[in-house]
Amino acid sequence: VFGSNANNLLAGTTGNPNHLYRKNLDTGEILRVTENAAGVAGDGATSYGGAPAFGVSPDGRFVAFVSDATNLVAGASGLQIYLKDMDSGTLAVVSRTIGGTLSANTALYGPVFVSSDGNSVVFHAMAFHPS
Repeated sequence: VFGSNANNLLAGTTGNPNHLYRKNLDTGEILRVTENAAGVAGDGATSYGGAPAFGVSPDGRFVAFVSDATNLVAGASGLQIYLKDMDSGTLAVVSRTIGGTLSANTALYGPVFVSSDGNSVVFHAMAFHPS
């Protein structure tokens, strides 16, 4: 998995904002991680502190990442942490409260880790919730 502003990696990719991609080193296939379930590229940045912030399961199937895109998951805005299943294309926001409420904005501190089955994402964040 890598971040790039290049607009020639996949059709429909613009040079701004940056996106995350997963490349299969055996086949050469490149897939955009930062797109919604319909295949539309995210409209926001995919970095935190100037560098891409993401974690990948050991087999590469699951990718967790930070983005401030507004078109990845309905109702999500501001800086959020997402989990993408690269096999099924499903995308979920994982920066939620215990009750399921979306964070109003999430400040990420440190790396993101993803379990091999994608059921656990570990990150250190300060989330801001409207009162």
